[in-house]
Amino acid sequence: MKIELWFFLVLSVSLQIVVAILAWRLIRITRHKLAWLAICLALLLMVFRRGLVVHELVAGGIFGPYDLAEESIAFGVSVLFLIGIIAIRDLFQSIRRTNETLVEEVAERKRVQGQKEELILELQTAMAQVKQLSGMLPICSSCKKIRNDAGYWEQIEEYIRDHSEAEFSHGICPECLERLYPDFKLDSK
Repeated sequence: MKIELWFFLVLSVSLQIVVAILAWRLIRITRHKLAWLAICLALLLMVFRRGLVVHELVAGGIFGPYDLAEESIAFGVSVLFLIGIIAIRDLFQSIRRTNETLVEEVAERKRVQGQKEELILELQTAMAQVKQLSGMLPICSSCKKIRNDAGYWEQIEEYIRDHSEAEFSHGICPECLERLYPDFKLDSK
């Protein structure tokens, strides 16, 4: 009976130590320190209690006889703890990977949002700089002056310059050159 008791005690203590170590490692994965520290401490207290039983057996049994059934139940609890910790480890690692992915996605979305905001600002700046001519413009059919909003007639160049970003330089087209200056001939090289 003492050999079976030793067997269960050694296995139970070993399993409880392994479970405590695995629980301690889950702190890194889940970042729930308090919960896992409590579980580790509970397991270490169980190891301490089993250690007292081992000590009693080695020292000759001061506290009294130990029941094999009680120790086999403690061994079963240790096995269940080990199975539970191993089973939830994958779940917590999956949660951690998902969380890391979400953090990366949020960072990417913030980066893209920043780029969009910069682009919107650039577009707003460009739109503020653009002056646009639109609508009906009353123009004289003879002199080509345009009537402005105040009702005055002004040169088309002045009106367009004041209402857009366009600048004018003057030249003369070939038809007007021939009509206005018939003696002047362009060299066609």
